[in-house]
Amino acid sequence: QTLPMSSLPSTLSSSELLPTRFIGKVVRGYGRGSADLGIPTANLGLDQTLRIRTARECPTDAVPSSEVKSPFASNHLDVLGNLPTGIYWGYARVVPSNGDDTAPTLRFSTATYPAAISVGTNPTYGNDHVTIEPHLIDFSGNSRHSSSCGETILPEFYGSTLRLSMVGFIRDELRFDGLESLISAIKNDILKAEAECEIDKGTDPSKGDGTKSKEFLWVRGNDDI
Repeated sequence: QTLPMSSLPSTLSSSELLPTRFIGKVVRGYGRGSADLGIPTANLGLDQTLRIRTARECPTDAVPSSEVKSPFASNHLDVLGNLPTGIYWGYARVVPSNGDDTAPTLRFSTATYPAAISVGTNPTYGNDHVTIEPHLIDFSGNSRHSSSCGETILPEFYGSTLRLSMVGFIRDELRFDGLESLISAIKNDILKAEAECEIDKGTDPSKGDGTKSKEFLWVRGNDDI
């Protein structure tokens, strides 16, 4: 399920809503990230199973984020719709589904990845629905630069649960004239996400008492939103 742009209320600023946490299922999307760009994304299913919590409650009649069990309960459009479209950075972890510890999800279950996260309509493609699409950045092994344009490719994990925290804002969503310009912008977003997350520098994000450390530990753990 996707959210039509015509249904979305006015947004708050990203600074008012970040960090934003999600727990949801990975579903099949358009397939453009892999096929067209060489930069695959994990599409979050926007259905009754999605859990979301923003840093503060949404305006007007929205339910407080601390009480939101599913954005598709009452006022779910206030919760999702108030997320400004754009590119974010944060952390993600793939959780084996239904207690299934078989490959490939086994190798994911202990890894917390930096992520460059797209929230919006992908204006270069002219979509009319909002999607939430994190690109997981592998910081070790041979996956990091294995795609056609030198980015991460991981084994498919459709149906798995994704724990995702959007911690910071990178840029607004833009329309590009061609795929080369879009790919260049996304690769720059990935570099910025890596720099913000710091995992690639050997820094341990779990050390410290700031928001970055708190969100890394939440993604790595099993606490509810």
